[in-house]
Amino acid sequence: MHTIEKIIMLVLSRFLRIADKLIGTTENSRASILDTIPYIKDLSHLEGAVDLYGNPFYFDMFKCRYATVTWLIQTIAKQDYYLLNNIEDSSPVILDVGAHIGTFSRHVLGKKPNATVYAFEPDTDSFSILEKNLSRFEKGVAIHKGVLDKKGSLDFYKPFAGQGWCGMPATGKQFLEMQESEGDSFSVRHKTELIDIDSFCDENNIKKVSLIKIHVGGKTEHRILLGAEKTINKYSPQMGIEAFPENMLVIHKFLTDKGYKEMPNLDKGDPPFLRLYIPQK
Repeated sequence: MHTIEKIIMLVLSRFLRIADKLIGTTENSRASILDTIPYIKDLSHLEGAVDLYGNPFYFDMFKCRYATVTWLIQTIAKQDYYLLNNIEDSSPVILDVGAHIGTFSRHVLGKKPNATVYAFEPDTDSFSILEKNLSRFEKGVAIHKGVLDKKGSLDFYKPFAGQGWCGMPATGKQFLEMQESEGDSFSVRHKTELIDIDSFCDENNIKKVSLIKIHVGGKTEHRILLGAEKTINKYSPQMGIEAFPENMLVIHKFLTDKGYKEMPNLDKGDPPFLRLYIPQK
């Protein structure tokens, strides 16, 4: 990039941060940064960074507001959103299903340097940033796959750039429902490879799992649990699941039947809602 282009990018970056503050800094103002500026032809992304445990944490300023990223870090790290502090093992193995750009994975690696994190993210744009955010960590593994109840492949639908900051694996029926509610903005797709947790653990000779965090689109979290049943039975990991209301009873029964206890949490937002489960000793 030429010097003039670098200067333009720097000025634009500063402008976006100012615009971000003018919009508001609360989670209720989680609009795309593209809503604040005219469309800029041929400029698909603009990299930003914040500090997370003394290392840069990268994000796309066109898809994630600066305030949203700092809010995520504050929520996940400072509030111990997934009860990481409850894990006494200094070298836990964490499965981050629906890792997005790696906020939780990086929190784990910053809080527990000897942890191993397997971060699954099927969306191509999010994965490219996730991979960069984990690149300096030997035990942070970014995996470009979706997670479901069996191996295979699936069309991955998501909004156009600027319409949202995460993707959604969807069946044809789900896609039609989303397209009806969201209009033509919900029409981007690519084919994503699928893996189930049991197969992944077997194939990678994983000997323990301390926590499984699930935050995915498509209302498929209950199917992910079905594909992790062997792993759950064997290792009794803590579970942190962002659950849609229609799946909560299925998830609750599945885990309580296996001896899990649901824990209270601080999530008072919109669906999907956080549900935390720990094995009863």
